[in-house]
Amino acid sequence: MKLSARSLKMGKELQRQLPLLIPQLLSPNQIGLLTITAVEVSGDLRHAHAYVSFLHQRPGAIAVLNAHAEQLTEGLRKTVRLTRSLQLIFKADASQQHVEAMSRHFSPPTPHDQSPPQ
Repeated sequence: MKLSARSLKMGKELQRQLPLLIPQLLSPNQIGLLTITAVEVSGDLRHAHAYVSFLHQRPGAIAVLNAHAEQLTEGLRKTVRLTRSLQLIFKADASQQHVEAMSRHFSPPTPHDQSPPQ
């Protein structure tokens, strides 16, 4: 996605507003506890990808968020000045899993990870 100063500014504002709007539509029982880790907005301000990480994610949480994307966009219209239609797409943020995998890869083995000498 091509990022401009306007799209970066809009992404930061959406990242601030989405956590305020999501609990108005969805409960933690439906999706789990979440954090909006980043929002990337296209240069024409028509598409936004919201990256989400979860604590205690519920199955299908991303699908539930995407099913409510239009309602969330309408809520954003009231708080953020949107001059164009916006397509909001939620995606799982895999960066934390990547960091954990890299950490396991580079960390020294623990005593129970080592096999006994033969």
